[in-house]
Amino acid sequence: MDKRHILLALALSAPVLGGADSCITNDLLLNASFDLWCGDELCGWVVEAGEVIQVPTWHELDSGAELRGEYVALSQYAPAGPDEAACVEFSLLADADLGAELELQLDFLDDGVVDWQSPISAEDWSATSYKVRTPVWFEGIRFRIVKRGDARAVIAQVRALGVDDGLCSGEPVVLHDLPEGVECDTADACGGGYCEQIPYPGSTATLEAQTCAACGDDADCGTGLACGLDWSDLVYGHRDCVESGAKALGEVCVSDAECGSGICEASQCAECGDQDPCADGGACERHLPLDVLAPAQGLLRPYTCTGTVGSRLAGEGCLADEDCASGTCQGTGLVKVCDPDGRPCQSDSDCPLVDLGAECVTVAVADGTCL
Repeated sequence: MDKRHILLALALSAPVLGGADSCITNDLLLNASFDLWCGDELCGWVVEAGEVIQVPTWHELDSGAELRGEYVALSQYAPAGPDEAACVEFSLLADADLGAELELQLDFLDDGVVDWQSPISAEDWSATSYKVRTPVWFEGIRFRIVKRGDARAVIAQVRALGVDDGLCSGEPVVLHDLPEGVECDTADACGGGYCEQIPYPGSTATLEAQTCAACGDDADCGTGLACGLDWSDLVYGHRDCVESGAKALGEVCVSDAECGSGICEASQCAECGDQDPCADGGACERHLPLDVLAPAQGLLRPYTCTGTVGSRLAGEGCLADEDCASGTCQGTGLVKVCDPDGRPCQSDSDCPLVDLGAECVTVAVADGTCL
């Protein structure tokens, strides 16, 4: 495995590994002790339902939040992910009269779906603490305190610490309705209903991953569309309905229908392949490592019919100036992809994990034709 594939594997696994000696601790909630009030409102929290007022707790100088009403919901959003909170340690202090039930809820995507919930012990300011192993992937957590029943209930503290994953036991919380591009094991976890394998061709090796997708094959897409490879802001890409035949030689693909050439070979749009031999009987090999292709190496060069370097005539297809007898390959621009994940790019800043060495490399002239 080459350097860039190692950095991709390490970066993607880092959020869910960790060790007991790393002592990761992050306060995830603001105003966790309910002692900061902005006028009549509790600072840092959103009252979603009911009424919340400032009251004393076990001491008149220590304030808390009384939840008044038959149904009260108080929440706070934390923009955290697995890096900050592979395991969440809670400590709670509350007091409630008979007839009031308190519950802590976690919504890991802030999408209105309660992914985890637990009753809050609320008897004479008794302290409660427990730990929750978070999902392997998530973006943000909505912490919510819910009160049911019209009896008195006062919260003095709800503290949430992001701690090392090694401090948690049990399985992580399982999310459903995951967006495209998130790693998955089964289609049931994905909002689009598909969990499909995709390639990540890099400079010397190819990785594969399963991610939530919008389609499984071309039949899932409409007229003029193919179930091809697309990307979002996430590190991984995903299968989605893309324009048929729109990808140029060298672009990363998962199906023949994506490519203008009609051939997807070794995860790149190509001139030829195992099932599509060269018309003149020439060898089908990866394009020569010409200067214009630097620094791309190995698997980032698409398959082309060899033996024609410097001899392609005017009007024939080309990937670089050196392919043409005239020495000029003219196209609509350059095909650039990120090494190692293969997404289209214009500069290194377009690539995930660029801080760890990922880079944007040139693999071909787009829609090249010899002059």
